[in-house]
Amino acid sequence: MDRNRRSAIVSWIFVAALVGLTLALAALQYRSIDEISRQEQERMRRNLASGLERVSEDFNTAVHAAAAALLLPETVDGGDREQAWLAHYAQWRQAEDRRRLFVHIVRVVREGAEITPREPDQAGGRFFTPAPEPGWSPLLEQMRLRSQPGYSGPDGPLRNETPDLLETPWWGGEEPGSSQPREWLLCQIDLGYVGDELLPALLNRHLGAGAAAEYRFQVNRGFPAGATLIPGVTSDPIHANAADGRVALLTERRAGRGRGEGVPARWELLVQHREGSVESAVSSARLRSIGATTAILILMLLAIGSLVHFTLRAQRLAEIQMQFVAGVSHEVRTPLTVIRNATYNLSHGVVNVNDPRQLERYLKLILTQAEKLTDIVEQVMRFATAKAGKVVSRRETVWVGPVIEEALAMSEAVLAQSRCVVEKNIDPALAPVLGDPVAIRHALQNLIGNASKYGADGGWIGITAENSDGQAGRLCVITVADRGPGIPMAEQKAIFDPFYRGRSAVDDQVSGAGLGLTLVRRIVEEQNGSIEVQSRPGEGAAFIMRFPALSPEQIDEFADTAD
Repeated sequence: MDRNRRSAIVSWIFVAALVGLTLALAALQYRSIDEISRQEQERMRRNLASGLERVSEDFNTAVHAAAAALLLPETVDGGDREQAWLAHYAQWRQAEDRRRLFVHIVRVVREGAEITPREPDQAGGRFFTPAPEPGWSPLLEQMRLRSQPGYSGPDGPLRNETPDLLETPWWGGEEPGSSQPREWLLCQIDLGYVGDELLPALLNRHLGAGAAAEYRFQVNRGFPAGATLIPGVTSDPIHANAADGRVALLTERRAGRGRGEGVPARWELLVQHREGSVESAVSSARLRSIGATTAILILMLLAIGSLVHFTLRAQRLAEIQMQFVAGVSHEVRTPLTVIRNATYNLSHGVVNVNDPRQLERYLKLILTQAEKLTDIVEQVMRFATAKAGKVVSRRETVWVGPVIEEALAMSEAVLAQSRCVVEKNIDPALAPVLGDPVAIRHALQNLIGNASKYGADGGWIGITAENSDGQAGRLCVITVADRGPGIPMAEQKAIFDPFYRGRSAVDDQVSGAGLGLTLVRRIVEEQNGSIEVQSRPGEGAAFIMRFPALSPEQIDEFADTAD
């Protein structure tokens, strides 16, 4: 026992060391997760900023390159210019990405002091005068004023307050030193195409595949600052202060003959992570990592605890089995020794075989010890049968009263040896149960035998059988009680375990194999019943078996039946 106790202590020390090591690893892992989260947040910020710069560069290049490609070479002049432009426009339309970028393309031709807007039709075969678009009037008025003879106003880029309208001047063939272009090209950007296709494609290209799904974007008017041009989302607008990244769009220099002045950004692109912010996304990933790590650590601790638990349980079982082997060996050796000595005495003339009393005493001694040996073998065999699931061989209507009488009759020798008085109290109206009468009788014999051995000091055994109402219906309750020393509370949960014997039974060298109560529980549970023990030290013990009682209708149904 001391050796097993030392082994258990060593095992628990080992468990404590493993738990401490696991907690230390957990602390290191959490610190590592925090550091990785900070680095990931910084990386995402850097990548977002550099990616948005590339998005802005590619977007500006695409828009201005598409507009510049519509301009005729400066060598084209005279009457051929209109037809040349239409031919050039037809060729320009062959590139789908260019064609879809603009919803309106208008040439504003300066003819003396007047200007004439001209828009090509869809086929690009002729020009027509377009209807005035809302917001274009201030820009057209500026063009008209600059076409007047002797214009002395400001020279430079037009003031364009229509954010989706891109104006490009053309000086083709103008005399050197002219301050005003010969034509203007107005291109109105298709905001639907930009928001639905162009910007998502650029975001996926420069921020990584799936970035358009990972991030929300919104395009606001840049200069002068104004409302949202492209929402990018259907709800929950992005506020500038809450954006994870922002970049200016449409900031390219305007093409012109010696007039490449920079212009303020017309658009501003705002980007926000769909979880609210980059910090929120990293925090969510951190929490998921911590959750996964915690789950793994808990599983490790559970595995360690289970390993130690089952190891200790195996050690305890091995100890109990060794005690069982030692106990059974002792129990078998004692009757065999008595039988052998009695037989030797009879066969070698030590006993006068002609003396009937002496011969009868020896024969009774041999018979008694042979019965003890038979009981031990039957206990072991019944335990093996119970482990194979064959503890109950048949089921029929069982009247408990006669079964109790049979059990008492078969326990006469044990009761006589213990000199206990048996007090019976069987309800005359006791309901029958469905079960195996032989198995129930064997359970009763075990309980009566235990009461005789452990409750002999009290000199009394009480057996009661009565009906009771339970939650699942009517019950037949059988109680076997004694007035012995009782069972300690610490042992009451273990007394039904195989091979278990209480400390007092071992110290007092009470005979037994530690299988009786295990068999009783298996017999009762196999017949849909239950068993419990009620005991206090010094006040005896009571074992209570409860079986489902049969109703009158069931008695007829199960009459003369067997499994």
